[in-house]
Amino acid sequence: MKLPIKPGLLFAIPLAEKKFGFGQLVAWQKPIFYMVGYDVQADVPIINEDGIKKARPIFMGNFFDILIRNGRWLTIKNIDVPSVPFPCFKV
Repeated sequence: MKLPIKPGLLFAIPLAEKKFGFGQLVAWQKPIFYMVGYDVQADVPIINEDGIKKARPIFMGNFFDILIRNGRWLTIKNIDVPSVPFPCFKV
């Protein structure tokens, strides 16, 4: 099932040794997305919403959506966007 790439999208990131980390799109300022990476890992690219709500954000940053569009980061589902801080700087 192909999910729309929009804020709230939860995705799995392949890590070394057949593990997966998890991230979420939290904002979109075309063409750049703002994402949160969480401190949870799993042996499969599946996590429930409660697991993400309990997870601690360990990094945040901007990226383009090509890793999701080409299937390297696996989409899981759309959930509510968490309240996270945004950068307070201008480049």
